[in-house]
Amino acid sequence: MKADNQQSADMTSLYDAESLKAFNQMYSTQTGYGAHFENYQAQFQFMAQHFAPYANPMSNSSFSPSSTSSTSSTSSQQHPTKKKPVPVPEDQKDEVYKERRRRNNEAARKSREAKRKVDVDNGQRVQKLEEENIYLRGIIQKLSYDICMMKQAHSAQAHGIVDPQTIPFPTY
Repeated sequence: MKADNQQSADMTSLYDAESLKAFNQMYSTQTGYGAHFENYQAQFQFMAQHFAPYANPMSNSSFSPSSTSSTSSTSSQQHPTKKKPVPVPEDQKDEVYKERRRRNNEAARKSREAKRKVDVDNGQRVQKLEEENIYLRGIIQKLSYDICMMKQAHSAQAHGIVDPQTIPFPTY
């Protein structure tokens, strides 16, 4: 099957040998994905779309499969699991532990307060920008009206309907 994959890749010239090697490492049978890619030619469009940034030699991407190791390609498929807290027995809760917990709780409290402050600051900034936006839209509307009036005055003057001295131009 791997020979068929190589031959298909050579025929289409979208993948070089290193790209195919990287793809095979990513989807080897030990990851459980190998069975889904038995029909390589039917899945080729999928691969061309999703792996084109590093597998297409014509791409302008600076990513190269040779610059990555096999451990990085397999580690990217693993989802990191959050470490579950282990309760500490009462006899081990000494002063060092209590001090560490106190400092951690203080840091968490400060972090929450800082986040609240950032949220409040962002809300105030949004409100200020919305007010400025309304003001600028008003100016745009007034200038559009002035342009329309000037066009009408110019048109009337060009046809000799109005004396140029009597045309009221906006003053700022």
